Amino acid sequence: MREKKYKYSDVDLSLVRNPITNDVPRKTDYEAVKRSIRNLVLTNKYERPFQPTLFCGISDQLFELAGPFAVLETKDRIKQVIEDFEPRAIVQDVRVAILANTNTMQATIIFRLENDDRIETLNLALERLR
Repeated sequence: MREKKYKYSDVDLSLVRNPITNDVPRKTDYEAVKRSIRNLVLTNKYERPFQPTLFCGISDQLFELAGPFAVLETKDRIKQVIEDFEPRAIVQDVRVAILANTNTMQATIIFRLENDDRIETLNLALERLR
């Protein structure tokens, strides 16, 4: 059996202890990168102390008029934040659909890891909160 060349792992943010090992569970490989991408995309301006450039600004985009320019801007912002702050992921495609009835956007991020050929998909529902 062949070992993977790299293995990524992050702490699971639920922080629920495993009853057997009494340790915090971890996310590995694609699940770890998916969690990281989700956190990056949903980060607003000035949410991360001492990192003023780390944000995606999607919440600002949700209050703009829904149309083709909003979709293009959202795609560009998602691609840019992943390229800048998640070196483990290589973005293949970003698809954004506006759901006018519910005032939300549906983002589908298609990516692969830098050391793997498997393509993975992450779906995010982006909605305004009042």
